[in-house]
Amino acid sequence: MSISISILTLGGLEIRKDNQPLSSLASRKAEALLVYLAAEDKAHPREVLADLLWDDRSTAQALGNLRVLLNSLRKNLGEELEISRQSVRLHRTPAWRLDALEFEQSLFAQREQTSGLTVLTIKNADVFESALDLYRGDFLQGVYLRESSRFEEWSSLARERLRLAAITALENLVDFHKRCGAYSKGIRAAQRLLQFDPLREESHRELMSLLARNGQRQAALQQYVICRDFLEKELGVEPAPETESLYRKLLQADSRYRGNLPVYSTPFIGREPDLKRIADLLRQPNCRLVTLFGAGGIGKTRLAAQAAAQLSGEFLDGMVFLFLADSSEPLALSMLGALGLESSRQDPQTQLVAALKERESLLVLDNFENDPAGTGLLAALLSEAPGIKLLLTSRLRLGLQSEWALEITGMEVPSGQAENAEGFDAVQLFCQAAQRAQPDFRLSSDNLPPIARICELVMGAPLGIELAAAWLRILSPAQVVESIQRDLGVLSTTSPDIPVRHRSFRAVFAHSWELLNKEEQIAFCRLAVFEGGFTYEAARDAAGVGLAELSGLVEKSFARRDGSGRYAIHELLRQYALEALESCLPRGENPRLAYSTHYLNFAARREADLRGPRQALALAEMSAEHDNLRAAWQWAVAEQQTDLLAASLEAMVSFYDLRGHYREINLLLEPLASLPLSDFAGWVCAARGWFADRLAQYGQSLELNQASLAIFEQSGSLRGQAHTLANLGMNAIYRGKLDEAEQSLQTALKLAEQDNNEVIRGRSLNLLGVVYKQKGDYEQARRAQEEALLIFRALDDPQRLASTANNLGSVLRLLGKFEAALSCYEENLVMRRSLGDPRGIALALVNLANLLAQMQKAGEARQYYEESLAISEELGDLWGRALCLHNLGDLARLESDFSRAARHYGDSLALRRRVNDQTGTAYSLAGMGHVCAAQDDHSRAMEYFGKATRAALECRQVPLALDSLGGAALLHAQLGNREQAARLAAFLLSQPALEPQLREKIAALPVTGRQAHKLLSNFDENISGGITDIQSALQLAFRK
Repeated sequence: MSISISILTLGGLEIRKDNQPLSSLASRKAEALLVYLAAEDKAHPREVLADLLWDDRSTAQALGNLRVLLNSLRKNLGEELEISRQSVRLHRTPAWRLDALEFEQSLFAQREQTSGLTVLTIKNADVFESALDLYRGDFLQGVYLRESSRFEEWSSLARERLRLAAITALENLVDFHKRCGAYSKGIRAAQRLLQFDPLREESHRELMSLLARNGQRQAALQQYVICRDFLEKELGVEPAPETESLYRKLLQADSRYRGNLPVYSTPFIGREPDLKRIADLLRQPNCRLVTLFGAGGIGKTRLAAQAAAQLSGEFLDGMVFLFLADSSEPLALSMLGALGLESSRQDPQTQLVAALKERESLLVLDNFENDPAGTGLLAALLSEAPGIKLLLTSRLRLGLQSEWALEITGMEVPSGQAENAEGFDAVQLFCQAAQRAQPDFRLSSDNLPPIARICELVMGAPLGIELAAAWLRILSPAQVVESIQRDLGVLSTTSPDIPVRHRSFRAVFAHSWELLNKEEQIAFCRLAVFEGGFTYEAARDAAGVGLAELSGLVEKSFARRDGSGRYAIHELLRQYALEALESCLPRGENPRLAYSTHYLNFAARREADLRGPRQALALAEMSAEHDNLRAAWQWAVAEQQTDLLAASLEAMVSFYDLRGHYREINLLLEPLASLPLSDFAGWVCAARGWFADRLAQYGQSLELNQASLAIFEQSGSLRGQAHTLANLGMNAIYRGKLDEAEQSLQTALKLAEQDNNEVIRGRSLNLLGVVYKQKGDYEQARRAQEEALLIFRALDDPQRLASTANNLGSVLRLLGKFEAALSCYEENLVMRRSLGDPRGIALALVNLANLLAQMQKAGEARQYYEESLAISEELGDLWGRALCLHNLGDLARLESDFSRAARHYGDSLALRRRVNDQTGTAYSLAGMGHVCAAQDDHSRAMEYFGKATRAALECRQVPLALDSLGGAALLHAQLGNREQAARLAAFLLSQPALEPQLREKIAALPVTGRQAHKLLSNFDENISGGITDIQSALQLAFRK
């Protein structure tokens, strides 16, 4: 068993075994030998070890002494000590610890990572701190061995090596903490350096500098006295010139330059990431000029003042804050005045540079865009005054090579339904300003959403937030939102303590507008019609904006470029530009026409791709331009640009359908309801009918598709008639009118064949398969859908291929071909996910879950049902929600959780009645019947089964009617009604549409067999599952 050994050598010598002092070694030399063997990890010849410890004895005597020590070590260390006739070696295990080795290895590892410790990181610094905690003193401090000069030589070299490593680590820590502004930590490291060497003058200077930067100027001056006295006492010398120079600087440092920061009456809120970025940059030795650039009113001045306040103590000569917005004199003169220096006959720039040459100061220049000619002065200061650092605010970058530019944007605002919205900086600032306007204002769940929207509307700009909050004196937050959206002018104030340029957002924008050249102003007005961002190619092609103008707008904070390469203009800036549209653009120019033409043509070019192998890419491209496509369409509708609309209609319909945006496309199509009769009007009616079905508005869909069919019959368009008849077939399926659906689809199929239209032919076959399945003719359904699948594979149409694979999977499941069904369902789900089709994904999940439940995989099934339900709820798809809830009821029933099953069936039934889904209603009624039967509520179960059978027969759902009759048969058998049970069982077993699982249950009833075959003769010999036979069974099952 391995033992634990700790050898502590830094600051003395202590050896512990299993956490207890090891006192049983033969002598101090035995301890020293153990240290040597632990430190030097190799095999050592006996002669070398003997000479190491007894260099004044004969070899024989020394080896004899060594044997004594080795015996002592062996007794205490056991098998870890390997002793042979020639050599000795100590095998360290993980349970062994040598502090000197740990210390050296830690520093060595960091030295490798930092390439010789030229740069430390926080992680490296933490490792250094931990390593130095081990260094409690010099190696083997106070340990001396007589007659062992070679051991003393070895330990002395190790001592100096470790001591130098500690000093180097402390030097690096002092530098690191100084650069990071962690002056207290730096002071501790410098003080410890002086403990190593009190005569090290450089360490005294570092400590003086750190104390001064930490606001301890008197302590810094006292440290100089300590240094001076110590040098005189120990060496009889004066401090070095560098030390004297630093002392004089500390004496002369003028505290009045630390107090001219602007004074604000309100506390500073948030901006922690920005403050950290500014501090990190200004602490870097090679960073001398930082520009905070961004739009007007975004909070640059307040941010710069806060950063300067936090950093001013780090500059030995303090800082100067200079407002340039209202200054008309040259920059050099303004800076001389701020420094309290009178102008002389000397050139002001020369005088200023000379005054600052020896200073270590931070100069903050606010609103530098008002004095762009001052860049020459900045360059001179950077070149000739090495202790000066500059922090500027500007609406523009300076463009200097030495500039480090930080773009300042608005405060972080909550978007959508963000959690903890009240914790966002922008909301906190709004509340602070609101309480000044209305002292009894309190944030609540009611006013939080409009307040978050206000913050979003004003770009998170502190000026906009405060101007908006001031209106709470007379308006509610919701009314403020409306006012801002309607009129930019609401963001204004007459308060005399606010600079004129900041008394309104319009004034802020007007000032920034003047910074644009004429070409940039025109470009900005053209781009203002874009919504939701744009690409450079769109700006070039739709607005005629070149790269130079676009770059200028970005540089001047009128536009932003995100990580994906798209550009965006904030809504308030768009408002300002739209107000200036007519006065800025050449007479007669209509940027909206070019914009609408570009984006609707963009959609039309992707029409074929939306139904082909490039579907996913086309969807992604159109999704990125969703806002622009919507705005382009709305303008074209308002301006009656029929040709543009007609060319892009099919692409827009396909896009919105595949993305599941049914309500939005309905709103876009509604204004076209009064179009004069034309094929375009027919296609609009058909599209509106399609989306009415998607929204479970089946009556409206029927009317719209019938109107569309009439238009196409009048114009003679075969394609239009076939398309609309296929829509009518789908609508009839939803309404449970299967004969009507079959008739419409068969007609659509014939017209599609005449028109040689493979797409509509495939659609018609797929939907016919659905009709046949619901009628119980599974083989005919399988043939129809397999043919449709071949068509869509040939067309390489992912969306329709997925739909057909899904429907075929349902038929194969009913035929008991589970593995084939699983393959179809999985193909459907993969395609739906790749297309980003939310409604398709929801349906695919339901069907896959149904199969898994049937395959006794309840856990996986539930996961898929719940994912589908969440998607349907997000889409507002009531039909989809009802379907998921019903299937969750089925799953709960399989698990004998009947109360949960009843709850799910009840919720599903309510939704299905709400959307007038007759087929779904029948399914939910049957589900409730099964739950009541399982709970021995026989009367209610029979009532539900009766209602379900009648509802199923009304919509020609033969399999569902048989399912309800099967439930009744099982119930009659349970109640002892043998004749009714036997006759129902005989009838059901003769029906090919009876589902396999129910067939097994019916066949297992004790009333089947010979008695059932005998009773079967009471029915017509011509039993085929027709409606007359089922009606007879209905009367038999539910007679009183």
